Amino acid sequence: MCQNEVRKRNDKDSNTNDTEAWNEALKSRIHQLEDAGTFTKQNHTDLNDLVVIDSLTLERAIPNHNDTIKIENDYLSGQACTMVRTFSPTKGGTPSHLQTCQHFNGKKRNFEIQFQFQFKKVPSANQKLFLACELDHAIQLSKLQRTVLTCIMKFVKKRNVGFYYNLTGNGADEKPHISFLLETCCTLLLITKPNETPPTLGGTLPREDTDSKIQRKKGFSQIQWNTSDIYTIGIWSSYANICTWECLGIPAIPKFPLTNILGTQVFHVGMYLADIRLKRHCQSDLYRLLSFEFGHYHKTRIGPFTRKWLEKFGILQDTTEQIVQKEQSSNTANSNNVSNGNTTRIIATTLMTGSFTMDDQFTTNTSKERMSTTCSQLQSKIMWRRMFLLILIFPLIGLFII
Repeated sequence: MCQNEVRKRNDKDSNTNDTEAWNEALKSRIHQLEDAGTFTKQNHTDLNDLVVIDSLTLERAIPNHNDTIKIENDYLSGQACTMVRTFSPTKGGTPSHLQTCQHFNGKKRNFEIQFQFQFKKVPSANQKLFLACELDHAIQLSKLQRTVLTCIMKFVKKRNVGFYYNLTGNGADEKPHISFLLETCCTLLLITKPNETPPTLGGTLPREDTDSKIQRKKGFSQIQWNTSDIYTIGIWSSYANICTWECLGIPAIPKFPLTNILGTQVFHVGMYLADIRLKRHCQSDLYRLLSFEFGHYHKTRIGPFTRKWLEKFGILQDTTEQIVQKEQSSNTANSNNVSNGNTTRIIATTLMTGSFTMDDQFTTNTSKERMSTTCSQLQSKIMWRRMFLLILIFPLIGLFII
């Protein structure tokens, strides 16, 4: 097991340059389309590696932008926006980005989603709104870790009405997820009456009445959804910086990469309708109202909806041709060189699996001597990371809903 981990580590290191070549070529092609006016440019250079896709419309969402994302379906009509704190906020940003910087000043939050909607028709009595964070694949856990986390989740479920979870998923129909009733978990919920003006998204929203908020979050009062009022929702987190793809701000714990928990997969944040009587939240039982896929060019694989978005505009095909042509022009006459053709194989693997990693059959073997000398060190790191994961998974539950 340890030798396999060493092999993967060394294989990853040997392919870093080729992977970076693919990433840069992909970004370069997207920037060309931005310069041509096909896409809207990101509002700050710190956001260039971040990929946010509206999963329902297959459109790219631009964080910190004045233009909101339109929401339109059978149940409601509205708009949404995403806001991200950057680590060099005042340099090179657009006016709308500077407005977002002012919004984050004096606040601990690093990431925020605001959405505002009005119902076209009211959900039935048993249909409830849920806010969820989903993954495409299960987090790799040992049997002990899974047992402990299952106990923690059961404890959370007893204390929170309408809490659903699945740590491992169940085929294509049930993804690994955590979900809460929207009205009890959202950080802010404002109701605007017909004769009032709703707040503007993209800035600081008005405060919610403290007593009403306490009653709502404890589940003592239920929102009476109707078609005349306008609802404004705010959720934010101080524990994630998705520009750098890190968790931070957890007391007594230094910041660490999100990949330590999620691996290289993207995550999804969304809102959907589901029957409160269900014991499980399977994909076929959900009606999605809002869904965003969050990924990173250098930290994650290509997400399923990012992949569809890239294919929609032919970006994957263009980037493939660009790198293959570049490689063919720069290849040396040494046909026995194992590194020749690595980039082409990465592209082929990417197009088939959405992964930036190469298959083991295309990588060079690491000597047994090197494995044995690094095995013990790597094993201790693996154990430390797994224990770290066990400690941090519980705060992760509230990553996007606290």
